[in-house]
Amino acid sequence: MVKKKIIDKVLEKKTVMATTPGTADSNKDLAIAAIIGGIKSPAWRTYMEQFVDGGDSDQLMRLLATDGTDNDKTQREHRAYLLTNATCGETTKGLFDTNVESIDQDLPGVTNCKQTPAAPSE
Repeated sequence: MVKKKIIDKVLEKKTVMATTPGTADSNKDLAIAAIIGGIKSPAWRTYMEQFVDGGDSDQLMRLLATDGTDNDKTQREHRAYLLTNATCGETTKGLFDTNVESIDQDLPGVTNCKQTPAAPSE
């Protein structure tokens, strides 16, 4: 069985939110709790676990920033967008995957990952 990438799970969630009433609001509530709780909180973990295929530790470590990408500017932005895109009201249903495309980059076993250009340094 081929493991789904994080972005695949994000796209699945986007489809469900667009077609199932109340799903986007529930996801927004989870995202807000994660934002308020912070990256080390149980709420963050709960939110991020929905984008992991079968409890895969490499994927979950990426989303929890325990895989060595905690200070990687591009990955920090991907995680931030994955949360904040969920809080955008009606546009969440269409833009949920925006700026999350290459969150899987360099994870073991992941191929054909769209690479987003590195964020400009300040």
